[in-house]
Amino acid sequence: MNISEFFRITPDNIVQCVNYIVTLKTLKSVKYLNEGYDDPDNFDLTLEYFLDEKEVNGFKTNYVDKHKLLSVQNVEELDNPYKWAEGIVLRTDDPYTELAEIVKYGSKEAYEASLPEAQDEFNIDMDYRMSKMELGL
Repeated sequence: MNISEFFRITPDNIVQCVNYIVTLKTLKSVKYLNEGYDDPDNFDLTLEYFLDEKEVNGFKTNYVDKHKLLSVQNVEELDNPYKWAEGIVLRTDDPYTELAEIVKYGSKEAYEASLPEAQDEFNIDMDYRMSKMELGL
């Protein structure tokens, strides 16, 4: 599974974690309605990704149930190993490259510590401590 399939990016560049995968069967033609969904030559399988159970249910009722050629084969709850990345605001125009870099840190705290702002705060704190030591305080 590609790492980008675990995430959705909002228009505000905020990371959201995908928690459900729905396997959708789509019949290739109306003529296969009488034959059903059993013959693999009659349908295609596609995967749809959702954030929560509410989105899954909305997809089923507002989309799948209204089309003769569609049926839900499977709904799987993911054990998303990247849930810690939920809510991170992306800073570049290339979200998937940035996501790959963020995931390498392994935790939200490690990622935030690597940001330039955190490094600046650390350097200011070190300068302050060194100044106090030089003054003998």
